[in-house]
Amino acid sequence: MKKLLLVEDMKFFNSLVEKHVRRNLDIDVVSCTNYAEAVSVLKNGFDDYFLAILDLNLPDAPDGQIVDLVIGYGIPSVVFSAQFSEDTRDQILSKNVIDYVVKQNPSSLDYLVSLISRLYFNANVKVLVVDDSTTARKYVMDLMKRYQFKVEEAENGIDALEMLEKHPDIRLVITDYNMPKMDGFELTREIRRKYPKHKIGIIGLSTAGSNILSAQFIKNGANDFLNKPFLREEFFCRVCQNVELIEYMDDLKSAATHDFLTGLHNRRFLNDIGSNSVARALRDDMPLSVALLDIDHFSKINNEYGHSAGDEILIQLGELLNERCRRSDVLARTGGEELCVIANNLPAHQCHAFFDGLRHMIEKHDFKAGQQTLKLTVSIGVCNHVHENFDAMIASAEEALLHAKKEGRNRTSIQTN
Repeated sequence: MKKLLLVEDMKFFNSLVEKHVRRNLDIDVVSCTNYAEAVSVLKNGFDDYFLAILDLNLPDAPDGQIVDLVIGYGIPSVVFSAQFSEDTRDQILSKNVIDYVVKQNPSSLDYLVSLISRLYFNANVKVLVVDDSTTARKYVMDLMKRYQFKVEEAENGIDALEMLEKHPDIRLVITDYNMPKMDGFELTREIRRKYPKHKIGIIGLSTAGSNILSAQFIKNGANDFLNKPFLREEFFCRVCQNVELIEYMDDLKSAATHDFLTGLHNRRFLNDIGSNSVARALRDDMPLSVALLDIDHFSKINNEYGHSAGDEILIQLGELLNERCRRSDVLARTGGEELCVIANNLPAHQCHAFFDGLRHMIEKHDFKAGQQTLKLTVSIGVCNHVHENFDAMIASAEEALLHAKKEGRNRTSIQTN
């Protein structure tokens, strides 16, 4: 587990930060109220600390000695102090701390907590830095690494496009304007032809900054623009705002296409992808199966053990099917205790064995509901004949499911026409 080092002589403040951080992040907060405690803690090991929050004025180290100590161990650090002057700020930032946050009001604490969260999650965000100047590129890369991002680099637009193909998980591109082979405008246009703003953010940079240049970058598809040289604090805020916007749009899209309980796809997504699957199967003469799975006597589980137990069962069932289904399959919860599987390119002669294998696996599995271990079965209805549209295949699968239930449940029924 990652650790956060918190060095602050006010215990009340420590408890506030701990409470906010532990509520949202899976990290261990280690609190120290003076310099000596911090020395002792770090001597016992420092590799697991992803971040340190440091007060400048401690009872036994009133002149910011704690910063030099922690930075010396290579731990990324944020200073949070009531002491502020331009000289102090410049001096502290020259030590390569991530940020200098002034204790002013409750909003300062809110900013600090959001900063900790951002730095924690940055480890999962990949950024591409594009600049033909090795020195300028390295400076931006060093900043991004200090902010805990995963960083890739390219020295011109053509190389950048190759890097995007090689690393499809890149979420942000920071590009200079004036580069050989392909400048920042051209690169931005090329990226936007393939990737919308909710997939990849773009921040333009230039030493020849002007309102016109900024407007041109934005018009070509960039999310933001900064003049060089820039203040580190502004750069970090702009970067984080753009990353958070992309994540927010991802969350909105996920909420629109996924079931809130199980995390599986929902009916809305299923209808869209199902129509595409049918069209592709008809066009390419490919086999396609659509199956409906219904938990047998699910109402008894809710009545005997409560709806929370039913929810736990549905979540576990979704996880179980996700593990067993193929990567090309689409799994969705269509409502209540009913799930749907679209099996793309599943040969007809393998259809019954595949879905009956799922049924048998579920029957043998031990499901947990609180302290209880439960067994359950499912009835499965399958349509393995490609119809003219997805609705027709769903109707055929429903007919097969009804037949499976009439035959006594816990069985797989196939509709071949």
